[in-house]
Amino acid sequence: MFKLRKIVWFISAFALFSFVVVGHAEAGPYEGVNLLLDGYAPAEDDSMMAMMFGDRTNNHVTSVVPPAEGDTVDIEIYVSDAPAPWGSLTAFLFDDTDNIFSDNFTADTLMIDPAKAAAGIVSMRAAGAIFLTFQDTPFKDNRLLGVFTLIAKRDIPEGTTLSVSEAVIQTGGLVASQEDSLNVSMAMITFEQPKAPELAILDMGGMMIADPVAVKRDADAAPDTVTIVAKNFAVGDTISWSVSREGSFDITVLDQEGMMMDGMMFATTGTMIKVYAKGMGDAGSLSAYAYSGMDTTNTVTVEFSLENPVELASFGGEMAEAGVVLNWTTASQTNNAGWRMLRSVDGKTYEPVGEFIPGAGTSDALLSYSFVDNSLPSAEKVYYVLEQVDLDGTIHRSNAVEVTLGERFVDVPIEFATNVYPNPFNPSTTISYDLPTDALISIVIYDATGQMVRQLVNEQRLAGRYQVQWDAKDNLGRSVGSGVYIAKVEAGSFSASQKMLLLK
Repeated sequence: MFKLRKIVWFISAFALFSFVVVGHAEAGPYEGVNLLLDGYAPAEDDSMMAMMFGDRTNNHVTSVVPPAEGDTVDIEIYVSDAPAPWGSLTAFLFDDTDNIFSDNFTADTLMIDPAKAAAGIVSMRAAGAIFLTFQDTPFKDNRLLGVFTLIAKRDIPEGTTLSVSEAVIQTGGLVASQEDSLNVSMAMITFEQPKAPELAILDMGGMMIADPVAVKRDADAAPDTVTIVAKNFAVGDTISWSVSREGSFDITVLDQEGMMMDGMMFATTGTMIKVYAKGMGDAGSLSAYAYSGMDTTNTVTVEFSLENPVELASFGGEMAEAGVVLNWTTASQTNNAGWRMLRSVDGKTYEPVGEFIPGAGTSDALLSYSFVDNSLPSAEKVYYVLEQVDLDGTIHRSNAVEVTLGERFVDVPIEFATNVYPNPFNPSTTISYDLPTDALISIVIYDATGQMVRQLVNEQRLAGRYQVQWDAKDNLGRSVGSGVYIAKVEAGSFSASQKMLLLK
């Protein structure tokens, strides 16, 4: 057990710290790291505090019941990240604007890790200033710096806040040292009556973020971990969790000690869980709530999706005479080899349609693409998903778009038939045909001498009603002259020829 009782009322303690390091310091690894506070009332006795010091964790208990005059409050002081050890000076200062600290509290004791008691620690406290020296890092895995016990000078009014106005860490010694100012925007305790239990989502730096949270993950990188913390439960409560997972990702849940939690319901000894997603699926989500006895929190949701190297500005499709026309636009793309169009009749099972569409590699320009699906199935609706393929073979999928085909693909014809319109024509005509059964379709244009001019269709198609347009050009893209042409349509054992007159 280590306890600092002697209070050195040195008004310039914080100024002295600044004076010692000025002229030697450069920014180091702690610049901008978050300083965090937990608050507990009443404070624990010294023996309990020493015994529990290493087990303390940042529980984000930032709301504390207002203490009465003479009551004690424990303030746990953390950093959100500990990127490197240090061996020199640490200082922080509670905000005393309008005497909000000095009118309400007296500094009583400071507890640091008992194992560091012989580490050459010096403490000076005045109006909430703390000035420390460590020969090595004081942090354990929980990133706890120390526990500062305060005594209420009066009954603390509802809504009183206690915050840190400045915090500095110096690493590397007094010569050629590094001095970092920590981010103190979250280092605040509010004294108010208990709130209902709730869940909050934290980012990697311990900052609270919106619910639901959307996490874009890189399949090739280590998983990003999202922390969900249960707030406003009574100290010592056993907290149980209910989680549900959806989607194709493998979503893992860890408790506060890093143990994997399986199943949908489990209890933890701490107040937080960590979740991350891995695997090569398209997307996934986790929803969770916590409870203890009759107290139940809100439900929060974490949505995971793969980071897509292509910024898709738009993607849509509509029915046209030639089939379903699909258009998409990219705002930017990186290492894009090309695209594959996938189609489904049930919105679940997708198969590729058409040929691979080359991409533009890396570009910041606004680029547009299109694809026509003229081999439509016998269904009232179809669904399309766009697959983006990277140069290294990595695949990313878009959200699905739905296109209504209409009754002509539901009402399957009962006999084979063809028609050409308009006829005569200029500059183009449409050849329509009805298929009563699935068949290999061939449509070839011949001139009056029997020479092949254009191969329009040569592929397997499902039963349905179709049409294809001829633009009066040959296989080399050259315009043909006026005259009589013949469209020969073959489907399995069926064959029909239609005469067409091109007038220019």
